[in-house]
Amino acid sequence: MTDLERILHAVLSESGVQRHAVLGPRRGKKPITEARQLGMYLSRKLLPHQSLTSIGEFYQRDRTTVRHAVEKYNKNITPEVKKLEARLARTIFPVHVGQ
Repeated sequence: MTDLERILHAVLSESGVQRHAVLGPRRGKKPITEARQLGMYLSRKLLPHQSLTSIGEFYQRDRTTVRHAVEKYNKNITPEVKKLEARLARTIFPVHVGQ
């Protein structure tokens, strides 16, 4: 499982949205859009080596859509989003003691 897939899996578990809805070609309803945007934001935040283009390709979107999602979350970051980000980061990339 790639890092992008781990992030998507964590976002899907958190949101309850199905994978095909987030990665599908349709814009979808608000919960789907929010899950997709959260996944894009976390992908960029937690994987700074990934380009906007590669994240967009994973989510089957354009790089400008990824940039919009990142800017939206950066502009409207709330304590709840920060907590969610930290929790998902621990879930996605757990620290293995002694390794």
